[in-house]
Amino acid sequence: MIALRGCKLRRAGLAALMLPALATGLAAAGMAQPAPAVPPYMLRYDIESAPQTLATLRRLGCEEAEPASCPLHERYFAMFAAAASGDPAKQAALAARILGRPRLDDDTLRTALGWFGRAAETGHAEAAGHYVWLRAHHSLAPLADEARIARQLQQQAGADTRATHVLSSMYLYGYGVPADAAESLRLLERAALTGDVLARDEMLDRLLTGALGQAADPPGAIVFLKRVAATGDRWAMDRLASLLLEGPQALRDVAEGYRWAMRAACVSVEASGFDPSGQGLPWERLAVLFENGMTQDGAVVIAPDLVQAHMWALIAYAPLEAGEGAHVQPRRLQLVHAMLTRIETRMTPAQIDEGRRRAAAWQPMTAAEALQEPFDLPRRQ
Repeated sequence: MIALRGCKLRRAGLAALMLPALATGLAAAGMAQPAPAVPPYMLRYDIESAPQTLATLRRLGCEEAEPASCPLHERYFAMFAAAASGDPAKQAALAARILGRPRLDDDTLRTALGWFGRAAETGHAEAAGHYVWLRAHHSLAPLADEARIARQLQQQAGADTRATHVLSSMYLYGYGVPADAAESLRLLERAALTGDVLARDEMLDRLLTGALGQAADPPGAIVFLKRVAATGDRWAMDRLASLLLEGPQALRDVAEGYRWAMRAACVSVEASGFDPSGQGLPWERLAVLFENGMTQDGAVVIAPDLVQAHMWALIAYAPLEAGEGAHVQPRRLQLVHAMLTRIETRMTPAQIDEGRRRAAAWQPMTAAEALQEPFDLPRRQ
């Protein structure tokens, strides 16, 4: 039950989206106007009700400038009107706005699914992606012509990586096409290798943990990451280093892991596959590696090198201290500062000076340059 000015509403579903007293969904975005002539909970905004709701809103004068009787802000009335009239972009935008509620009941999810589906039927790949995700993760019944969506995506898949990725998901779940895990994986890899970051992340996850109709394939994950890393993707280089140095024993290869760790650290961040908050991870990885060294089968394969560790810690710390990047995390600044302090307490003044000199002289490489460097394991002194 939801209270509104002393009244109690019997329906807590999509009708509640438009309640002017609630900071949820469309109302939270400023769509509600005070004292509408028609109680807002009498209106529904799903696809089936859209023509009737649109006619009611027009009778209330919503197309006029600042009408006091309209329950919607003019901006959102325009969005709803365009969606109801068949604009795919507005349909997708309306669905996303509906999902803006902090609590999503089944009625709300189905309404958003319907609008995403309607946009997807016209070939709107982003809307199709949201449609498939909602269907799969909330176990919703279909509310669109999924075979038509699949045909639209198949026409775009050659040139549109997002369409390729979504089509992969449709094959995985059997939405509009026969379920086919192998075809799904093939399409997913194609999208990943042509620049779709979400497809890249999903591909790696599926290879490491498996998916519907597909067993995990950790060695396949190494092969896949090498293919992505060969395109200059710094994130893939770092993930490859992580698996080869710290992953399951069957995957470990210290020499190869060190090579990819160095490449990830040396590549310019402009060629990165990281979001801004993760740019320093390859530098931090090398700082820890050189601080502690690494053994394999009881033998030391990378000896501790505090000067090298100090250099990489300084390189990781500098952009954080300067506040560079759109998503710099204070916690990461604290952690890297603590690592830098810990390393320095074990160093002589001469070693600290040398670490600072190396950090100041360091210059990043292009991806092509880094991929050409062999980066062999450091020789034992």
